[in-house]
This record gives sequence, C-alpha cells and structure tokens, in this order.
Amino acid sequence: LNPLVPETCLITLALGAYLDGDFAAAVNGFTRSSETYDEGLACLAAALWRLGQQDTARSVMQRFMLAKREKMTDYPGTDPARWRSCLLRVLPITDQAILDRLFDDFRKAGLPV
Repeated sequence: LNPLVPETCLITLALGAYLDGDFAAAVNGFTRSSETYDEGLACLAAALWRLGQQDTARSVMQRFMLAKREKMTDYPGTDPARWRSCLLRVLPITDQAILDRLFDDFRKAGLPV
C-alpha cells in the first residue's frame, strides 16, 4: 500500500477483488476505503448485493446517495445518465461488459443507473 494515499490503494484492490468475483475481499476493502471515497460506498453496496446481503446493500447505497446529495452541487437525483457520467469520472474501468455488470449491481442495490 502507498503510505501517502492508502485509501486509493485499498479501493483499487477492492475493485480488483470485486471484478475477480472475490466479493468478501471486496467488501473488506470497500469498507476500509469508504470513509474517504463516497464511491467506495456504492461499490460496497454492489459487493454486498453479490454476497446475498440485499437489505444491507440497499442501506449502504442509500448512505452513498445521501453523501452525494450533501456534497454535490449538481446532484443527479433519479437521472440514470447523470449518475453514469458521475461514476465514470471516478471509476477506472473502460471495459463495457464490466461496467454493465457493476452498474447492474448498483441498480439492484438502489442506484438509478
């Protein structure tokens, strides 16, 4: 881990674990990084959904949306295109199939993407 920005390393490792299908490791990493990066909450919700913890996933996604509502001047509300645009600025994923899977999990957890 980079001692100067350990949260960045944690979220990268957690995202890698999620993409590799190791959702328990992803939950661990996203939990540790979500204090710094709100997007970690959305990814945590997706990983929790994959582990079958739907109620917890929905609750975490609501926390993400509330955090964004408080911080964003142009909150996307229920606009899927605006949420996608917002998330694509911070998620380093270019593979469309992977993005579709992640956004599908976001949607299942309650984010309108």
